[in-house]
Amino acid sequence: MDYEIIDQIGKGSYGVIYKVKIRSQIQVLKEISLKNLSLKQQNEAYREAQIMHTLNHPNIVSYYNSQLRKDKLNIFMEYCEDDLHNYIYRNPSPAENQVWQWTIQLLEGLEYLHSQKIVHRDIKPNNILMKSNILKISDLGESKSLISTQQLSTTKVGTPLYLAPELIRNRPYDNKIDIWALGCVIYFVCQGDPPFGGSNIISLGYNIVNKSPKPINSKYSRRLQSLIFKLLNKVPEFRPTAAQALQQIRDDNDMKSRHQFQKIFSVHSQQDISRGDDLKEQNKTVQMIQSRRLERIIQQQKDAQLRLCEADKFSKIILLNRIIKHQSEHYVQ
Repeated sequence: MDYEIIDQIGKGSYGVIYKVKIRSQIQVLKEISLKNLSLKQQNEAYREAQIMHTLNHPNIVSYYNSQLRKDKLNIFMEYCEDDLHNYIYRNPSPAENQVWQWTIQLLEGLEYLHSQKIVHRDIKPNNILMKSNILKISDLGESKSLISTQQLSTTKVGTPLYLAPELIRNRPYDNKIDIWALGCVIYFVCQGDPPFGGSNIISLGYNIVNKSPKPINSKYSRRLQSLIFKLLNKVPEFRPTAAQALQQIRDDNDMKSRHQFQKIFSVHSQQDISRGDDLKEQNKTVQMIQSRRLERIIQQQKDAQLRLCEADKFSKIILLNRIIKHQSEHYVQ
């Protein structure tokens, strides 16, 4: 496969990561040098390529191809502009709506991995890439396939700051270690620091097992804080699965939407009642005005009849006087 190296964008103990161009498409090349790796490390490198080949999810970095060239394993993957770690250091304390969107994306990615019986084992901000504000889980080199969802492992892996308590205690573990690590990641997104620290590995391990994280920035809702601390439950059995956490978020959103609808409906109902009352008052006013007009018309008619009666009486008196005068004149003659 022919490709053009554009830039070196990363380097690790296993190899180098390049931004490359293949035809007109920008991709990432993870070049793993096998020469100085132990057999176990070589198997881990092959396993990453094998695992990525089987996965297809919008919140998992896409795998394109792999090839073995002499003593190097080349893995070609989807190119992403940034990673969550660098982004948060440049843009601390993102808006809560954004945190919820990212949380849902990562939970959906983990739910998919776990449904494929894969435990990532190294979830951390550096291994979460960003592409057009969509988060994608990457670096599956530490991933482990479990034959069944009940199978437990005892191999200690992961980045110390994001290790679950059961790993510190050297206890068997399952996919709940990814849930713990996700809780650490979301905590980091809100706070800019991991939930636990220490001056050395021993103190860090002690704090993870025995201490509680510092309170989360009060700008974030109790609902978001509650979810983070559920993910950080020190007892793995009490941590939700990715599917359970997603369902809880959806249920809460549905309840919130219903509450908002009821509130809006109540306001509109009150407005309708108010408009109805206003309409009744307007009708009463119109009826009163019409009644008064009718009374005036009736009174005017009565006055007119009275005047006619009085005029008729006056006319009769004048006529009677004229008759009397006429008869008097006739009598004199």
